Amino acid sequence: MVTSLPEHWKPGPDFYGVSCEPVLVTAGAGVIGFLFWRSILSVKSKSYLKMVDRMKKLEQEKKEILQKVAELQQQGEELKEKQKLSEKSATLSVEKIQELENIVQEMERQNERLDEENNLHAISFDKERANTAKHEDMMSEMDKTIEKLKRSKKKTQDT
Repeated sequence: MVTSLPEHWKPGPDFYGVSCEPVLVTAGAGVIGFLFWRSILSVKSKSYLKMVDRMKKLEQEKKEILQKVAELQQQGEELKEKQKLSEKSATLSVEKIQELENIVQEMERQNERLDEENNLHAISFDKERANTAKHEDMMSEMDKTIEKLKRSKKKTQDT
């Protein structure tokens, strides 16, 4: 490379006491190393950008998943509350049904008792009706007897 330079640009035989060829080789290696380092940094920054994007996406997915988990926990708590309310209402319903069954049984007993009383009253009424009919027959007999007596009294008085 030094040989291809024009004469007035060629360095002298030594460069601060060192021949110029090793200095140029070192400088060329430095330039090549610098360019290689820059390309690695460029690739690294691109891969870092990709990793940052990937991390942002993962963080977003994490937030969404946490939000869904929170919603599901809330729904679970709401369902537990509804279950507790359902159990309470079921218990209350069972108690209410038991109360109503007890009332129905009591009413049936009262109905039976009232039916028995009604039957007793009906029997008593029938007896009273029979007695009344008997008394009416007796009254009718007495009226007839009184009539006969009145006629016989008139006959006796007339005679």
